[in-house]
Amino acid sequence: MTSVKKTPAPRRGSPKLPPVPPPCGTCTGTGETTTAVLVGRKNRVIDATQAGLCPDCFGTGTT
Repeated sequence: MTSVKKTPAPRRGSPKLPPVPPPCGTCTGTGETTTAVLVGRKNRVIDATQAGLCPDCFGTGTT
């Protein structure tokens, strides 16, 4: 007579969470940086800034 194989019981305990990536150094984790506003044909810089995506993390905030 052949014996019936039992499946192993599921493991108990909390599942491991994936490691959290470190925040981006350029935008300090916000995903946005400030850029100068350029105007005119010669691209003059004026005293205004605008928000833009971080060029290092592309707006995710992580490296």
